[in-house]
Order: sequence, then C-alpha cells, then structure tokens
Amino acid sequence: MITTANNRTESLPQDDTSLMHAFETEGGVGLFGALGLLAGAATVLSQLYLWARLEEWIPIPLSALFEWLGLNYSFVASFVWADAQRIMVWIFDLPLSLVFIAFGFAIGYLVRYVVTIFSRVGSAHSQ
Repeated sequence: MITTANNRTESLPQDDTSLMHAFETEGGVGLFGALGLLAGAATVLSQLYLWARLEEWIPIPLSALFEWLGLNYSFVASFVWADAQRIMVWIFDLPLSLVFIAFGFAIGYLVRYVVTIFSRVGSAHSQ
C-alpha cells in the first residue's frame, strides 16, 4: 500500500511482471544508458577541469581505466595475428567517455532483451 499526494491509498501489484514490464519498455535501456551517459559526462568534466588547470588537454583512453583498476592488459602485445593486435590497441585507445556511454546503452539493451525473453518464457508457461 502506498499513499499518493491526494492521501489516497493504492495497492502495488503483487507480481514481478510489473518490474519486468518496466524493463521491457524503454525504462531499462534508459536507466543504464543514463548511467553510461553520466559516467561519460563525468569523464569529460574531469578532462575539462584538468585542461583549465594545466592548460593542456589530457586524453583519457580506455587503457587508463584498466591501469587505474590495476588490471593487466598486456595480453594485447602477445597476439600472433597483427591485425587482431591492431584492433585491440585501437579499442584500448578509445576515449573512456565514449566507452562509458556505449557500454551503458549496450548493457541496457542486453538487460531489456534478457527480461523480454524471460517474460515470454514465463507467459508461455502460465498459459
């Protein structure tokens, strides 16, 4: 039971399908996309701060996040196929802000897809 602004009480749905329905619509994608956009904007704002302070633009690639987290990505140098190595170097050189935004929307669409699949499976079993 919840109380609305008009002091009316309304009951919440008791099933989990309401949460699943929220992610089936654009809500799930929007939530993760917004988080990715927020992280990307924070990255750009930190770059702008450093630029204003140091008077030099400091790029923040994806590899900087790996270094900050203490993750080893030296496996890229051990690729035998030179084209695969070039692709991985290109990925690790992408701007971190764009990676955050793309990753947020990709996770959002993945969550939406998985929830849609489970809701279809659940509705098929209930019939």
